[in-house]
Amino acid sequence: MSRNAPGAEQGLTLLEVLVALVITSFVVTLLGQMLQQAMRIEQSLDAGRFEQGVLRLRAGMLREAIRGALPVRSGSGGQPFEGSAQMLRLQTSASPFASTGEFGALEFGIRYDKASDRSALYVRPLDMDGKPPADSSAVTLFDWPGRAGSFQYLDHLAQWHVEWSQAPASERRVLPTVVAVETGMAEWPRLIVQIDASAMPPPVLKELERL
Repeated sequence: MSRNAPGAEQGLTLLEVLVALVITSFVVTLLGQMLQQAMRIEQSLDAGRFEQGVLRLRAGMLREAIRGALPVRSGSGGQPFEGSAQMLRLQTSASPFASTGEFGALEFGIRYDKASDRSALYVRPLDMDGKPPADSSAVTLFDWPGRAGSFQYLDHLAQWHVEWSQAPASERRVLPTVVAVETGMAEWPRLIVQIDASAMPPPVLKELERL
């Protein structure tokens, strides 16, 4: 029987083998690129989720500090609640720089850097004289492009103010009911925080004696 009989199976030619190798190589390269792209997307998503988590923690710290603001009388050695459009100073029961259960005085501020054309919201601790300790430095909570950002204060008559302070002769410091923090961030363009303490100051001893 002849080896070259009709119908006998023949092996692949060299050209067919080369074509198959080229196709296989193309498919493998394409799959590799797709895998790398998927990994980059996953890494980007992970980085974005991590960044969002950090922003949420910092926003939570800002909210808790303002929510825990305390009414302080002048001459009592405490830091009164004083605010402007670009800076807020307060004594709070939720200071991130104080030990658990201790009060702390804080300064929140919004500053603009002309060189980079970016604004930043920072926080730093204050001593009882209202000054930052020598060894302290400001911690940036958020930053954003442009010159946006301000603090606003709501009084008990539902009126907004860009400044909150008391006359030097006043013995009693009154808290706003709400503090609004305007930022230039897309995630949190405005944070509105209601203060837990009463907007009215506690009665002094002389007032209690009259009762």
